[in-house]
Amino acid sequence: QLKKEYEMILYDGGWYYVLARYHDSFILSKSFTKNNNRFIIFRPEDGHSYEITLVKVRL
Repeated sequence: QLKKEYEMILYDGGWYYVLARYHDSFILSKSFTKNNNRFIIFRPEDGHSYEITLVKVRL
């Protein structure tokens, strides 16, 4: 079942949707548009983050 509500987190001066949590990391996105190709993997424990700018999914 798809989520209908998402939490938001203040990250790097802007609000991001928390798409998923995995162990100690958050997957963040600024928007839900189909052309959105920027995601952030954020680890709040140590403040590190990684940006992903292209995702391809095969179904």
